[in-house]
Amino acid sequence: VALSIIRELGPIIGSFAVISLVGSSMSAEIATMKVTEQVDAIKVLRVDPINYLIAPRVLAGFFIMPFVIILANLFGIFGGLLMSKLVAELNAITYVSSVWHGLTMKDIYSSIVKAFVFGGIISLSSTSIGYRAEGGAIDVGNATTKAVVWAFVLVLFANYFISWLFFGNEI
Repeated sequence: VALSIIRELGPIIGSFAVISLVGSSMSAEIATMKVTEQVDAIKVLRVDPINYLIAPRVLAGFFIMPFVIILANLFGIFGGLLMSKLVAELNAITYVSSVWHGLTMKDIYSSIVKAFVFGGIISLSSTSIGYRAEGGAIDVGNATTKAVVWAFVLVLFANYFISWLFFGNEI
């Protein structure tokens, strides 16, 4: 259970939660600023909108995702502990011992690498698609939907690629 949580479920489920909540709001906020010409006002003030609007969000996404993924992994392992105790009536010490002996540092490193990469993908795709929005309110909604879908797809592709790099034929 812990191996599948650390390698796949924690990073994917944590990323999907962040995409749904944070990625969509980043895209909608920047698309709204673009459509209502607030980005043009920022340019008039001689402030680079990429450095002012997008770069901080991308950096925040890049650095906050490891904490999200670590929490997702811990909650997943704790959920496995509860289920093993309640359903299988397994001793908690036995479960923790099997988790401790079943995981390798490579599993943990892959989860952390995925977290950094997924954070960058989510924030970069969400902000860049929101930044390219033009038109009106309908286009803000379209840009947000497009950003969420692209983030989901890119995270899944990156997950496959990173898993392949770390584990090759072990998958």
